Amino acid sequence: MKKETGVKGYSLLNVVLVFTIIIAIRGFLIDFSNTYTYGGVDLRNRVVGARLMLEGLDPYRFKWSEGYPDTLLDPIDNPLTPVNRVSVPPTVLMLHVPLAGIKYSIQRFLWLFAQWLLLLTSLFFLASSSGDKEKKKAIWATGLFISALPIWRFHVERGQIYILYVFLVSFSYWLSKRDWKHGLLAGGLVLGFTMALRPTIAVFSLPLIFQRKWKFLAGAATGLLVCLLLSVMLFGASVWSSYLDAMPYHAKANLGEINLDAYNPGYPPVVDGMNNLTSAMGIPYNNSSLQFVVSYFIKINLSSNAMISLALIVLMLACLYFYSNRHRRFSLSAIFLSGSVLLLLVEYFVPAIKSFYMEIVWILPASMAIIQKERLGEVDSRRIKPAFLLLFLGLFYNTVIYSNLHSLLISDYLIFLFFAIVSYCVNTAQPLERDSFSQAQAVSHSTLGNIVDGSEQG
Repeated sequence: MKKETGVKGYSLLNVVLVFTIIIAIRGFLIDFSNTYTYGGVDLRNRVVGARLMLEGLDPYRFKWSEGYPDTLLDPIDNPLTPVNRVSVPPTVLMLHVPLAGIKYSIQRFLWLFAQWLLLLTSLFFLASSSGDKEKKKAIWATGLFISALPIWRFHVERGQIYILYVFLVSFSYWLSKRDWKHGLLAGGLVLGFTMALRPTIAVFSLPLIFQRKWKFLAGAATGLLVCLLLSVMLFGASVWSSYLDAMPYHAKANLGEINLDAYNPGYPPVVDGMNNLTSAMGIPYNNSSLQFVVSYFIKINLSSNAMISLALIVLMLACLYFYSNRHRRFSLSAIFLSGSVLLLLVEYFVPAIKSFYMEIVWILPASMAIIQKERLGEVDSRRIKPAFLLLFLGLFYNTVIYSNLHSLLISDYLIFLFFAIVSYCVNTAQPLERDSFSQAQAVSHSTLGNIVDGSEQG
């Protein structure tokens, strides 16, 4: 009977995988059409920011006027605000520099293909590290299913960059799982580089510290430092100062105190050879930032300092949690699952608009949970079943009633709670160090006994 059940499950997984491949192909065709129709408003501000850095201009406070070429114009930037729409650090702008001279219309399609390539490569890295055929198929099916959700449509149409962070974290995990001497060091280097691009990814360090993954942490520190120094060497320290000074204005935009997006009718109708740079796909409002949620529903405006203080409290509690579990021997996938969930949590406290295209990061904890399937199987089903109800409701709000008011916000929080519960269950199922030591002793005694028996027989 067990064998028959396994065959049925295996066949069902094949059907699900084929279905997700079909809807992913359909999604790509929609993305191609959207790329042709809309201007990629979030890609535009990064491309312009990179061009400004190359010109020696401030990429965060620059305001376009007729004396400048239209290649430096972001036509939905509000000319009346002190800062523009660029919100990524100089390290991210640095990545756009090599292609800055290419026409924006070409960059638009290059980034479409790059996003899909990063998505598929991320799934390859995660699936190939699972060590099990069924897990590989489940990871591919999960990732391709997410690519069919509004999350990915929005991400690609806007020209967002979060899939790059997913790719780099996946690559870091894949390198760390390689069976070679410097795998952990290489994985750490990639993760450190990612931290320089998205500082909140530094929260991955917490479970690594309390699990004493010193080689991985050494690589991460090196990768972070090298990336930061490279950006300073190429573009100077002043660009970082401007970035830090500009970020509080994005908190004001999050609270509705200023509007960074505002089309100026005085701008030319054709910009950089395109007449659709101001067009964007309409979506329901979906800001799940805790700062916004408190302001909108409770009518309390939390300052940036307050949000940072709350984030520090959350990180201190996380440290206490990982410290209390320091005697458990976390597998690398359990560490990355914890890091992914902590990343999702900390992002709620960032004092800036948090749109739901960021939820493409769900690929990471979902894949790590699949890899940890056996550990989840050890957990009492009464503890884990409610979590899957949260997942079902979250997906229901994200798809079936997608256009309803606040549905995406509800979905965001429900699915985060699902991953948080799954991560907690996985962590509590990790073996204690003394159990591992006892198992090692048992193996050692068994081996010694076999040697002695062999000697006696001889």
